[in-house]
Amino acid sequence: MPELGPGLVVVMPVYEDQQACSLLLRRLETQIVGTYSILVVDDGSQVHPFEFDFEARATTHGYVLRLEKNVGHQAAIAAGLQMLAPCVGNDQLVIVMDSDGEDPPESIPLLCASLTNGADIVAAARGKRHDSGTFKILYHLYRMLFASLTGQRINFGNFMLLRGSAVKQIACMPSSPVHLAATVLSSGLNLKRVRVDRGLRYAGRSKMNMLRLIQHGTASLSVFSEEVRHRLTIAGAVSGAAAVASTSALIGKASAMASTHLLPTLTAGSILSVSVIVAAAFLLPGRPTMKSIPSGGNRRSGDESRKEGRAGGLL
Repeated sequence: MPELGPGLVVVMPVYEDQQACSLLLRRLETQIVGTYSILVVDDGSQVHPFEFDFEARATTHGYVLRLEKNVGHQAAIAAGLQMLAPCVGNDQLVIVMDSDGEDPPESIPLLCASLTNGADIVAAARGKRHDSGTFKILYHLYRMLFASLTGQRINFGNFMLLRGSAVKQIACMPSSPVHLAATVLSSGLNLKRVRVDRGLRYAGRSKMNMLRLIQHGTASLSVFSEEVRHRLTIAGAVSGAAAVASTSALIGKASAMASTHLLPTLTAGSILSVSVIVAAAFLLPGRPTMKSIPSGGNRRSGDESRKEGRAGGLL
């Protein structure tokens, strides 16, 4: 467990990104006033395990937490917060940021100055981004989907300032290794947002691809699984009712059309058919009906037979 100084604490994950992270640590020295502590969480780097000479920095207390295997960006941050929770003071300030330079260290003073008495967390809301048009469109659609399924507005990532008391609460939440920003939204802590433009990566290339971004977005929704399920159930019920109403309207319209246009046609056709049958019955010659007469029974007269024959012609 690291021995923290009384000042600011910075937590950042790193994975096979020695050059960019080293440049960021040197840049921090020009942005943070006074003594501060840094916890770098090496997320299982095998090719380039992170190394940095913290002892040469008089104003910096530096520690590297090495994870045995790669657990992912969010889980690495959660591991760092869980390590800090027992030893950080309630009023001590903790910065969480990426280690590649896209979270600009020049914005740390702004985050610190924006922490009011009532706020537990100050998050860097996404400002200007250096991304492709496709990514920006997809990110905007993701934010709309997240808002519609959770009722929450997510416009920030990992870059944030937390009070020590907030760190203790976030570190205990089961969803913290899944998605930090969504966990903050679900925590009930007092959140303040400050617009911060994204920076450019200091070195190397990002390991984040479209598939990982989709997985990251899906993870954020899983933090609000109960709310998402509830809203989808309501949406399904409303859609079902709308479908029934639409079907009923179509059936009613079809019935009205049938009554107006089809029924007179069918009625005329039926009358014509019956008329033809009746006329044919009278015009065709009648044939006597052959019936067996029981032996020894009464014989009918010729008039009765003729009447019966005419009746048979009608049948």
